[in-house]
Amino acid sequence: MRRVRTEICLTNRYCVAKFTAMLRRWFSASLLLVATTLLAPAQTILVNGGFESQPNFGAGLSNDAGYSALTGSQIPGWTIEPGHAVTVHNPSLSYPVITGGYSVNLDGEGHNAHNGNLYQDFASTAGATYTLAFDWQGWYTTPTLELKVTVIDFDPLTGSTLFTGIYLHDLAGVHHVTTTFTGTGNSLRLRVEENVESGVNDNGFIVDNFDVTLTAIPEPATYPALCALSALAVAGWRWRRRVAP
Repeated sequence: MRRVRTEICLTNRYCVAKFTAMLRRWFSASLLLVATTLLAPAQTILVNGGFESQPNFGAGLSNDAGYSALTGSQIPGWTIEPGHAVTVHNPSLSYPVITGGYSVNLDGEGHNAHNGNLYQDFASTAGATYTLAFDWQGWYTTPTLELKVTVIDFDPLTGSTLFTGIYLHDLAGVHHVTTTFTGTGNSLRLRVEENVESGVNDNGFIVDNFDVTLTAIPEPATYPALCALSALAVAGWRWRRRVAP
């Protein structure tokens, strides 16, 4: 009896329309899940990559109204190597700033005969693609200087350098750099330094707007749901073709 009722329902236009509407809702739900899982906006990873948070400006090793030479963890989100300083500019005395209210001058005032060397650590997802972007420009004429930017995996067994960028000093204005690297699942370190050091107040490189972004990928737990919804949508489409007049 149940089989006869089912067959009658499948040939009834009202039942067909109702079931078709249900399939459409399931298909829409599957598309929404795919879109939110695979096409999620890029996630910003770094903290204070544009150096706009400067609660310690004016409290550095040396300062005036337009700069402050900071050390240790005085730049939120970043660590300055021991024995080094990093000079932060604001535009109040016409010191160069790339964008916003602050930029970093990597000369570090030549503190301890060193120049700027700072880094930020961040987690990574194995196999995920990351984009690194930043801006730099030369200031004074110091042609022998180089800017070095690296992304390094410090795992003792599998660690490696994922990206190395070496940029020769010039006075050609602001350079925007964009590159990609692949996550390892380990903690990674973005390091920014003057290489090779002059050891003096050389005013060589201004840097700003460091950004690492991750394009979201599906979590393994979402795979069964995606497969089930896709299979259901395909089955519904085939059924609709079979019962259509």
